[in-house]
Amino acid sequence: MVIYMTSEILRQTLSFQLSFSSGVPAYLQIVQQVEQALRMGALKAGDRLPTVKEVASEVAINPTPS
Repeated sequence: MVIYMTSEILRQTLSFQLSFSSGVPAYLQIVQQVEQALRMGALKAGDRLPTVKEVASEVAINPTPS
């Protein structure tokens, strides 16, 4: 689970879930989940997202392209 602070200084949780069998690249799944969080109001413009290192560690992927 990756924790970040919103611009309103509220503690929220953003957790990424990847499906390696879906055929959708990991980076696109993460983009889709961020977009969904924006649509649902869990994220707002200006909110700080987790770092690449934090997300890669959480979902157990290599952050550098091969």
